[in-house]
Amino acid sequence: MIDSSKIKRKRELFLRHLYKKSDGNITCIFLVETIGKDLGFNKDESINIALTLKEQGYIEVTSMGPYIKLTALGIEEVENAFIFNKIKIFLNNPWVITISGGVIVAFIIFLGKNWIAKLIKYFISYCN
Repeated sequence: MIDSSKIKRKRELFLRHLYKKSDGNITCIFLVETIGKDLGFNKDESINIALTLKEQGYIEVTSMGPYIKLTALGIEEVENAFIFNKIKIFLNNPWVITISGGVIVAFIIFLGKNWIAKLIKYFISYCN
C-alpha cells in the first residue's frame, strides 16, 4: 500500500530544497536528478515528484534533462509553509494555552485576509 503522507513529505522536501538551492530565485535552473540525489531519491522518484510539482504549478520544466525551475507559486508555497510552521510552533508552546482566544484571533487578523485562507488550508492539510 502506498503511504500518501510519505509521498507528500517527499514532495515538500523536494520543493523546499529547490527553493534553498535557488535562493528563492525563479531564474535558477537545476537538473531534476541533482535535486533528488541531494535528498537521497532515485531518478524515477525524482522525476515523478517533479511531474507532480509541475502539475501543481510549483515548478516549470525548462528543457530536456529534465531541467526545472521554481515558479512564483512555488516560491509562495515554500514561504507560506515556513510561516505556517512558525505559527504552529508558536501555538504548540505550552504558554500559549494560557492566552485568551481574543489574542489569538487578533494575531490571525493581523496576518490579513489572505493569510486566513492560507492558514485554514495548511491546518486542514496538517490534520489529514
